[in-house]
Amino acid sequence: MSRTQGTRTKDLRAGLTKLETQIARLVEFVTDGERSPAIDAKLKALEAEAKGVRREVKSVQRETATPIVLPTPKQMTALIFDLERRLMADVSRGREELRRLFRDGKIKLDPQAGGYYVARSEILPLVLMTGPPAEGDQGGRDQESRYSTISCAGRI
Repeated sequence: MSRTQGTRTKDLRAGLTKLETQIARLVEFVTDGERSPAIDAKLKALEAEAKGVRREVKSVQRETATPIVLPTPKQMTALIFDLERRLMADVSRGREELRRLFRDGKIKLDPQAGGYYVARSEILPLVLMTGPPAEGDQGGRDQESRYSTISCAGRI
């Protein structure tokens, strides 16, 4: 359970306890013989609100009980090896996908003495697990040809 979901559940339960206490006090008041249209209306409103909060508590609990489905190693491999095809299919979307994959969206190119560049960046591994952007969003070849120099920095 994430912290936010745990906090949300705790807050919902505290609110529900308060509502149920108010309902119990009103029921006790009515059972003691006191009755008025305003009290009836308030009791109905509190009961409806408590019903909604109970439903929300159950919903949050279902969400926290649902396991996170992570891709299999085979799916991760396919996703990574398909990256070049997606990048080359639409350069603009490819740039957006790379920005999403790299820390701060950047690749640093360091010039080297031999007249070439070394590219450095930090891949955000959890972003890879979300998969490629769906068609319409921003957004293979075999393993041996997955790294090409097309659109990459070449000799200085």
